[in-house]
Amino acid sequence: MHTIKKQLLLSLTAAAMLFSVSCNEDTADPAETTGIPSDTTAAPIVIEPKEPISLGEAYTLVDLTSYASYKEGIASGWRMDNRGGVPMTAVEGGYGALTDISEEADTALIREFNTTDEGLLVLETSAKVSGDGFSLEFRNEDDQPIYRLYTDDGWKLTGSDAVLAKATGASDTFRIILDLENDRAQTFINETDYGVSPLLCTGDDANIRSFRFATDEDSQATAAMGALRITANYAVNDRFSFYPDGKLTRGWSGDGASVSERMLSVSRGSASKAFDPLGGTVIAETEFLLSNGQPISYSLGCGDVPIVTFSSDDTTFYANGTPIYENYVKDLWYRIRLEADTAQDTAKIRLNGRIVGEVPFAAATDYLDTVAVSNEKSASVSFDGIRVFEKITHDDYVPAPVHPAGEDDYTIGMNICSLWREGTHYGWSTITPYPDAEPVLGYYDEGSPETADWEIKYMVEHGIDFQAFCWYAAVPDGPMRANNLSAHLHDGYMNAEYSDEMKYCLIWEASNGHRPADIDAWKSSFVPYFIEHYFKDPRYMTVDNQLVLCVFGAAELAGAAGSNAAVREMFEYLEEEVKALGFDGVIYLACGSASDALGEMGFDGCYAYNWGTSGYDVEVNKNRILDSAANGSVYTVPTVSVGFNSIPWHGIRYPMMTADDFAGAHQWVRDEYLPTYAVKDTWQENFVMLSTWNEYGEGTYIMPSAGNGGFGYLDALRTVYTQEDADPALNTVPTAEQKERITHLFPQYRRLLRKTGYADKLPDLSDLQTVEEITYTSKKGLSVNAI
Repeated sequence: MHTIKKQLLLSLTAAAMLFSVSCNEDTADPAETTGIPSDTTAAPIVIEPKEPISLGEAYTLVDLTSYASYKEGIASGWRMDNRGGVPMTAVEGGYGALTDISEEADTALIREFNTTDEGLLVLETSAKVSGDGFSLEFRNEDDQPIYRLYTDDGWKLTGSDAVLAKATGASDTFRIILDLENDRAQTFINETDYGVSPLLCTGDDANIRSFRFATDEDSQATAAMGALRITANYAVNDRFSFYPDGKLTRGWSGDGASVSERMLSVSRGSASKAFDPLGGTVIAETEFLLSNGQPISYSLGCGDVPIVTFSSDDTTFYANGTPIYENYVKDLWYRIRLEADTAQDTAKIRLNGRIVGEVPFAAATDYLDTVAVSNEKSASVSFDGIRVFEKITHDDYVPAPVHPAGEDDYTIGMNICSLWREGTHYGWSTITPYPDAEPVLGYYDEGSPETADWEIKYMVEHGIDFQAFCWYAAVPDGPMRANNLSAHLHDGYMNAEYSDEMKYCLIWEASNGHRPADIDAWKSSFVPYFIEHYFKDPRYMTVDNQLVLCVFGAAELAGAAGSNAAVREMFEYLEEEVKALGFDGVIYLACGSASDALGEMGFDGCYAYNWGTSGYDVEVNKNRILDSAANGSVYTVPTVSVGFNSIPWHGIRYPMMTADDFAGAHQWVRDEYLPTYAVKDTWQENFVMLSTWNEYGEGTYIMPSAGNGGFGYLDALRTVYTQEDADPALNTVPTAEQKERITHLFPQYRRLLRKTGYADKLPDLSDLQTVEEITYTSKKGLSVNAI
């Protein structure tokens, strides 16, 4: 990394001043530095050189708010050692607390990881503790403690008799930083820094394999544990739900800013946080809400000198003073991501996941070391979460997808079930007993751009044009947001290197997510959010200049709206709004079979999310499609299901379609159904939906996996819908090193034991030996005691 001073002349304002600034110095008075009139040429900003560091790949190990789970009782990836605890009467609950009633046995709530032996790890959690002998502990792969904080008339560290802090009796908060590179830890309790201590193991033994809340064998402590998060290698990763209300702590400073309602709230003031200097490409992300069009700023800088600044006035967003987005919507959440490249001295600005501008740095620099926010108005602005990290590039990154010839002959969409970020749903534990459902990517981190690029590669190379992501509204009214199942789309696909290679659309989950409270909520919350976050994205799927919007739960939507006619009114309003953007309208597709009600609501078509437990049968697929098409109220988009082997969630094993049958079913779609039913020269022509990419729990998954024929389904699609044959050379899977980067959130070695659902084979009786014979010639021989 270059450390020489670099200068860049920039016209900062219309009446620019000539001045020289060092990163840690106040701006000098221009009259004292140069004597040149203030309306002359631009000023050189000189950045004091620093040697940037590399923290390494940033990732999350654990992120959860509840230790219980409906499917397995305990949250995915966790296990309970309850030998010293209150006997459990149900498997579904009681995991958020430890109550030790034994003086001879301990208790523990344990979370395992893939072995981690490098980097800077940060644990954040809380616990309300009563009694001595309760601990927070990291252990290594030999099950030796490498860090242990415990209660003994106060909080102590193993290896020292000093009392760090008294237990408050209320919920104590903890932030523990493990530096595995330097064999040390830093402990914060209730926002107080209790300094650095050595790890209990060093060298090769300084790795982590598990974290545990626990009690000692002879203790009878009780504890109730709060949300927990463990992350690695972030320069800043502040979710303010872990912060005390009404304060600025953990390195933040400023005026007019504090934590309020689990967010950073800024009112006529500013806040900033310094971090170790980072070079390369530095990413800064946050989400914010401008209720009244407040003039805010969000910046990466060197000390007090902003280098990349996103800002706003009452109508427009700017980057380093250059307008990048006009007529934003007030009282709507926006996501902003700054991608600052210190090698090129430029920054890309992503708004709601899409690039809206690229600007030069305000000054050339090899590093960035400060993130800051401000608000000039008294009406407060909320910033929900702030993350800063270095983007690491890899020589062995996912190979770029190779587009097949003839990929434009058909329009192929894939249902996407976004449930696979640990801590947000049932989790990978439910899948692990069934090796046939293990994806070739492993039990991957959904929300990782690298994971998304593997998925994009597989789909693009086999003729699939767009992904249809399930989308859940977080609220029925008010400032709209997506709920916590949006990581796959927002963090993964939208930040993937190859996201421009294929399109996406939404499956609005109106059945299992929020629906509009009324027509006004639709107009003021849902529609602006759809437009600002998705429909303005050039990657959003269109056919004949019409946006594609799918809906799961059309009947529930009609129930919430009040009638079928009310749904039509909603759709017609959205139609007019998108036409004002230059589109020709919206293609509304309902998940399910055709019905008169769908026509009354204004749907253009329907398709199957799946065809149920008999969906493995080719004839069932054909008959269901034809039965729906016979209704005629809306067009039926052909969908072939691979089955519904829902044993992970329902405990019953059902068949899945063979790859050969899958190919045959799609040949029927191509050669018979589409020519007969699709209206030529309309969006219907050559339009097909697929069921489904990654429903591992419901057992409808096309993603190459151990027991679904691997790439067989995808190869069938490539053969039927493109001009290419199957090509095994393209069907690459991650190496061990590549897989390690996309599987942090779930321990890959961990498997649950459950019935597999396969039929038992009869034993080989020829190998059995007689150990005793009973004869029935008399009652005496019937006595067990006689044997």
